[in-house]
Amino acid sequence: MAPSRMLPFITSDVFSLAGKARMAADLILPRKSTNGVSDESLASFVRRRLGEEALARMAQPMVGGIYTADPETLSLRATLPRFLDMEQKHRSLILAMLRQGRAQKVGTSGARYSLFVSFERGMQVLIDKLIQEPGIKADLRVKTRAQTLSLDHGWTITTDQDQKIKADGVCLAVPAYVVAALLKDTSEQLAQKLGQIKYASTATINFGYKRAAIEHPLNGFGFVVPLIEKRSLIACTFSNVKFSGRAPDGCVLLRAFAGGALQPEIFALGEAEMASRVEADLRELLKINGEPLFVEVAKWERSMPQYEVGHLDRVSEIEMLARKLPGLSLAGNAYRGAGIPDCIRSGETAAEALLSTDSADYTESV
Repeated sequence: MAPSRMLPFITSDVFSLAGKARMAADLILPRKSTNGVSDESLASFVRRRLGEEALARMAQPMVGGIYTADPETLSLRATLPRFLDMEQKHRSLILAMLRQGRAQKVGTSGARYSLFVSFERGMQVLIDKLIQEPGIKADLRVKTRAQTLSLDHGWTITTDQDQKIKADGVCLAVPAYVVAALLKDTSEQLAQKLGQIKYASTATINFGYKRAAIEHPLNGFGFVVPLIEKRSLIACTFSNVKFSGRAPDGCVLLRAFAGGALQPEIFALGEAEMASRVEADLRELLKINGEPLFVEVAKWERSMPQYEVGHLDRVSEIEMLARKLPGLSLAGNAYRGAGIPDCIRSGETAAEALLSTDSADYTESV
């Protein structure tokens, strides 16, 4: 969000001369006194440090691509706390990035990995491995939904197949609004707090093309799109560049993202209309002169939690209320990180909390 090298920043045509001058003012602006308030919106922070153009052309599309969020309400402390810390430590974001860049050049050693890592055949590999692994001592029930959850001398889960499962402890790794519905009769206060976490809906549209049909060199992992450009997509990933093995030789796989908190009207479109609009944008932006080999649309309703200002305080209250219910742990992308590593850490923490409770013998969990 702040330049770590000056020459590419100065020569970039992304920003106007006035916009660059305003961003450079970060070098002399004083740090903000927190006065006991440690959170603010991303939009407020970027305007204050770098100006309106930096918000519209850099910060907004960046968080749009990651969190599908509105920067006017997005909590900086919950999503990008590093920048608040950089301001307090270095005063200037640009100075902080320049110093960090110099520090990284000094004496680093060890293994080097790609910034992006995934399974060769996608995330479904995780689930398939769990189901097929003979050494796992667990009763795994796939395609089974918990309908109700009650607490009375232990937990009782009723599934959509009318099965009742007794458990000493439960880990709820589902969206916050689903947890709220399951716990509304057990803890109205907790359910109310969970219901305050808002969600945005997003869609992914995959396009397959012949490489010869695309004039753009695809010399990167993809791009994000500022809202002010009035396009139909939030971002696009060059999937076969980002990950190996995603397309056969001579072909390209593009994954576009649409909808989010700022463009719910795009998500509301039918799949065919949405794909048509996004394809038109890609055709213009990447200079595509051929038809796609295939198009696949996946719509994910209420899938992206919105970490609004004060989110971490809200999560702390949720965790405090959850601790009052014996044998309950919460996990998932609604609380302290939306990425896959965040979710894995969340699940491990929730499991450890359940298993470390001396008074319970956790024989089953959902």
